[in-house]
Amino acid sequence: EKMKLALKIVAILAIMLIVTMTSAQQFRDEKDRARLTTCVGPCLKKYPGVAKFLTRMSTKVDRLQVLFIGDEPTLTFYDEKEEVESVHKVGQMSAGEIKDLLVKNGCRYKDQRKSDL
Repeated sequence: EKMKLALKIVAILAIMLIVTMTSAQQFRDEKDRARLTTCVGPCLKKYPGVAKFLTRMSTKVDRLQVLFIGDEPTLTFYDEKEEVESVHKVGQMSAGEIKDLLVKNGCRYKDQRKSDL
């Protein structure tokens, strides 16, 4: 079941990439407040907290971009000028710890009444 979910995520990302690449507008890498870069597929099994965060919480965090590139999961925060403010290795963190780090650094969790943990 987890593998099916991972495949669905990869398929959605592939479609988004194709749409972006074929659009008439030139791509501009606009950074939001935070960017989570991580691996996908079997590699993600090494990082259960990150996998749980991605499947249950990542869409509920404002000002967060998720990119499935690289190996070890890394959370980067940017200032108003899109300059790197801080970088955190989050591979060994739980989903809740990742969410708390995001909130502490200026991102808003959209549904604070429910807990996904």
